[in-house]
Amino acid sequence: MGSEPSKLKAETTYNAAADHFDDGPLAFWDRYGRRTVEQLHLLPGSSVLDVGCGSGASAIPAAVIVGPSGRVVGVDLAERLLDIARAKSIKQKLENIEFRRADMAALDYPNESFDAVVCVFVPPMRRGEEAAVAARLREAVAGQPKPVLSTFLGFDGVPAELAVAGRESPMPGSIPSFSSPERAVAALARVCRYARWRRREPGQVPELAGIAVDPARTLVARVLAEQPAGRRLTEAEGRQLLRFYGIEMVPAEPVSSVGQAVAAANRIGWPVAIKSADGGRARLHLADEEDVRAAWSSLGLADGSGTVAPTLVQAMAPRGVDTVLRVHDDRSFGALISFGVGGVATDLLADRSYAVIPLTSLDAAELIGGPRAFPLLTGYRGAEPADVPALVELALRLSRLADDLPEMVECRLDPVIAAGTGAYPLAADIRLAPPIARDDRGARRLRGL
Repeated sequence: MGSEPSKLKAETTYNAAADHFDDGPLAFWDRYGRRTVEQLHLLPGSSVLDVGCGSGASAIPAAVIVGPSGRVVGVDLAERLLDIARAKSIKQKLENIEFRRADMAALDYPNESFDAVVCVFVPPMRRGEEAAVAARLREAVAGQPKPVLSTFLGFDGVPAELAVAGRESPMPGSIPSFSSPERAVAALARVCRYARWRRREPGQVPELAGIAVDPARTLVARVLAEQPAGRRLTEAEGRQLLRFYGIEMVPAEPVSSVGQAVAAANRIGWPVAIKSADGGRARLHLADEEDVRAAWSSLGLADGSGTVAPTLVQAMAPRGVDTVLRVHDDRSFGALISFGVGGVATDLLADRSYAVIPLTSLDAAELIGGPRAFPLLTGYRGAEPADVPALVELALRLSRLADDLPEMVECRLDPVIAAGTGAYPLAADIRLAPPIARDDRGARRLRGL
């Protein structure tokens, strides 16, 4: 889109800098390129066109990701930079990448070759021409059915020349603009991911065995008759409600003395754990009465008056990975279910996946596989892989429970031990309340918008 003198100037400048392009101060291009490609979430087999590819900072990471079944074309005006890029690709034995000296306007690719275009404008290189470049870009893409994004580095918002004026400018038909290429490709990646999600088969909500809907509704009706505003279920009520939907928690009994703890352990079966009901204090792998008595003493469960804090004796679950499943009623989206791997890091990073209830089998599998920490469930660093299908079934049963009983406005299974065989919920926090009445059938706006 630039004039011939400006193209020649760019070609001369970058050829002159080629020998030092990947040195110290300019080495950020490789980091920058990798980060941009990571934001795109490319799939194996994708075709990628990188215009202004330089020494391959983005093109080469893209070729690695799309794999042998994909294709990457890198285009630049600076032949010396392209020679560096070719050498890098040969060193990495990449056979799915091609570097061409050409101008974007002279590539002669048919429109069908690409699904979207990201245009990057660097104001310092064309100082004072921002408005003209924006107007030329809008003219060039007018009437195009494919998405076009632009980047005016350091400029937040859509330049007036890219915007279609109207009551709520920018109106549909405007060209989205971002302050950095990373933001632009991240937005594009989300749109592409959403389009793939729309095209995929939705799956089916499966029929599940062992569901007792009527007894569950009776329990809920009784609780709300006693407390019309709702309340949290007791430990025993929560276990019963989950059992109606085929969700068996690890056996546990509440106790208030060391004698009761020993008796409970004998009924449940050794080894056991003793823990405060809030989960703050615990002793694990107690093999006999002597261990239980020692653990009871060390936990300091009684206060100065002799009152014992709520305490549980629970069977030991198999070793595995701590996970968390949660259902809650969101004001904007309705009933949602979330999944994450347990731990402080997950809470700090908000590494959870979400889905709308009811779940299909495909939804449930994507929910469990969604968190970035999912590799911890598949044998990361030689660990035993977890029983992912058991987690998927647990999510389906929890989804069915929430769909049948909208009065269950909150349910948190934390932790669920994902073992090599089976998924074992250790604790449940369930709150019942009158369901939120929804008389709107149209799209809901997010809070604050």
